[in-house]
Amino acid sequence: MTTLRHPTGPPLGALEDPSVFGVNKMKPHVPLHAFGTHERALDYYERLPDESTSPHRRRIVDPKFALVPSPGDVPEGYQAPEYDDTSWMSIQVPHSWQLDPTVVNESAFRDVPIYSNFQYLFEVDPPFVPRENPTGCYRFRFSCTDEELRDDPRYFLSFEGADSALSCWLNGTFVGYSQDSRLPAEFDVSALVRRGENVLAVQVSKFCDGSYLEDQDMWRLSGIFRDVVLLRKPATYIQDYRIDAVIDRFERMKDEKDEKDEDGDGDDVALRLEVDVVGAAGAPATHRVRTTVYAYDGRQQVVTFEGKLEPVWLARTSGSRAAGYRATMRVGGLRDRVRMWSAETPVAYVAVVELLEGEESKDVEAHVFGFRSDWIQRATGKFMHNGRAIMMRGVNRFVSPHSSARVSLLAIRRTTHHARCVRSPGTSTRPTTGRGSSRRPPCSATPRSSRGSTSTPCAARTTPTTTFGTRSAPCMGST
Repeated sequence: MTTLRHPTGPPLGALEDPSVFGVNKMKPHVPLHAFGTHERALDYYERLPDESTSPHRRRIVDPKFALVPSPGDVPEGYQAPEYDDTSWMSIQVPHSWQLDPTVVNESAFRDVPIYSNFQYLFEVDPPFVPRENPTGCYRFRFSCTDEELRDDPRYFLSFEGADSALSCWLNGTFVGYSQDSRLPAEFDVSALVRRGENVLAVQVSKFCDGSYLEDQDMWRLSGIFRDVVLLRKPATYIQDYRIDAVIDRFERMKDEKDEKDEDGDGDDVALRLEVDVVGAAGAPATHRVRTTVYAYDGRQQVVTFEGKLEPVWLARTSGSRAAGYRATMRVGGLRDRVRMWSAETPVAYVAVVELLEGEESKDVEAHVFGFRSDWIQRATGKFMHNGRAIMMRGVNRFVSPHSSARVSLLAIRRTTHHARCVRSPGTSTRPTTGRGSSRRPPCSATPRSSRGSTSTPCAARTTPTTTFGTRSAPCMGST
């Protein structure tokens, strides 16, 4: 991953350079909301609305758009805030430009949707891509008030999905470059956001060297097909966190041949958390982390515990680290206070993680999880879930619910709770089984995408004999 800053744009030839698949991208992490308050976090996971309830997380929508035949044809200087885009099309994102009615009807250049199984859409000569490489140019506008810029907040710009290579500029300054279209691309734009109107310019190309790897049996569609999000965090903030359920009996079973049908009531049940914090040098003296666990249904409080911040080196962008802090916490004695999670009994809990300065909440995140243990039995090679050998079953679904042919990650998170091992470049917008409701809470997961995949969909079951698989960050889309 290239992390050096480039003042005007991505490195020359980045579309055909396998060593460059990201510039200035933040390292992947658990989904963040910056809820602001304890109550707002609990309310979000109770209702699971289409939009985040956080006032600090906003979608950037309704850009101006132009479609050109190749990167060499993009309008000169369109990244500048003063560029005149009045002749451009007004569209809505998420979209795919091959199916967007406005683009189809108004664009002088037309790109068509193509379905292909394993055949490439261009001459196979890796890492090179065709000179005729349809490219979309976007110009978004958003405003910030004096209140929103008070106390030196941190701003993060996230593209939750863009196919296939993306470059962006904010107020005329180059921000970053990204490939890997099915994973979010996040950039720190704290130094570039200004009071009043801000102009975000984005360039998306249909093909890049990553297209050789993203060749799957699907409709080949291009554009910003998921949300563009601006997240506001305080100067000292929660960057990432990890939740682990530790069940003693299953920990002992992991190195044994025994496949006893356990009921999950181990000798002890504990909860372990790691919370990474970025902020001022004096944060350990003034800040601490408090975690409160609730039963998903009814808000019944299970346990509350706190941890102190200790200095560590944290990964910020891939390939670089910076000084930060970590609170490591563990609480045991939960055996009689919690129930095990399984596909048949998806008992979920909500962990609300607060960064406190004194008694004031400075940053609040939350996540749904379950108490469970999964591993591969070394002696037999079988997949074990809560002490039982299970068989995984999967589904193959594609996203095509609207004319845009894409949906937001929030919609994916709400509606894929009932399928595991979704092998698809997009996830269906309908539950993949008849049992349960799409309003069922998300399944348990280890929400530390920086230590695992960020792209495996959250899911609860496909059949009564199929259960949730390995740990992953929940509901971040699909590979």
